[in-house]
Amino acid sequence: MGLEATWAKFVGKMARIHRDLRFSRGSQSYAYQRIISDMRSTEELWNVLEDKAKRRALYEHLLQVKAALPVAEVASGKYVRLGSQEGDGGYIFWQGEAPPEEERIAYSFGVNDDVSWDLDMAQMGYEVYLYDHTIERLVQDHPQFHFFKVGVCGTEPQPDCRPLAQLVAENGHQDKRDLILKMDVEGAEYATFAACPSSVLEQFSQIALELHSLTDYRRSEAIVGCLQKLLKSHQPIHIHANNCNSLVGRVAGVEMPEVLEVTYLRRGEAEFKPSRRFFPTELDKPCDPHLPDIELGYWN
Repeated sequence: MGLEATWAKFVGKMARIHRDLRFSRGSQSYAYQRIISDMRSTEELWNVLEDKAKRRALYEHLLQVKAALPVAEVASGKYVRLGSQEGDGGYIFWQGEAPPEEERIAYSFGVNDDVSWDLDMAQMGYEVYLYDHTIERLVQDHPQFHFFKVGVCGTEPQPDCRPLAQLVAENGHQDKRDLILKMDVEGAEYATFAACPSSVLEQFSQIALELHSLTDYRRSEAIVGCLQKLLKSHQPIHIHANNCNSLVGRVAGVEMPEVLEVTYLRRGEAEFKPSRRFFPTELDKPCDPHLPDIELGYWN
């Protein structure tokens, strides 16, 4: 290992030490977050950035990812935060006209130990179908919760996991047109959406999705293909960087966080206009409350 690579590894480990100390938010700043992010990114991406061919591949990948995530504003209605009001577990949704009570159905994938979003949906009259194959039971139950120890996946058979279209059919929701989807499945989202028929995706009026591994140019076809498929039927209306992972891919002026939270609204649901919002917005909260949010600025 050369001197520069050794230095990159050292500064990355120093960044982890600072992060693990978990200073109070009051002692943090955007400048501090940027330093930590730069140090971590230098270590994680060193082998890529030092190789010209890999650096170009990463650059082109980041450009394609960003092009597939053009954020627009909704001309009417308003944005609301559902779920945790502080830290991870909260998602920004568009609040328009509520569907009839019998049509209020929400799907929640990747529950873990946080049902704050699901509780908010239940309080608005939604029947919530919760899926997570990594837990035995929910931390809190509700009469409108329907929990399944099942995960979501693509077409490849996996233990305790089934395709999204199959789960929708099993629940008898094939004809529903105002479903709501929230998904945080640690990277399984790409295979899930690739395998899901567009006709099923179009049943969801809104989708809040956590996108992982966005700097992994080796998975560019799967990542970009998923985003382009979603873009055909749904418009991104909100974006937020998850600061729990401070890795940010930076090449030739293009920046891409490792993990993004994106809210999609089905095309035809509202009128869209170019976004002039600065991200994060006042509704966003740092997923890790001990660190400042990652600033995305004017995304488009």
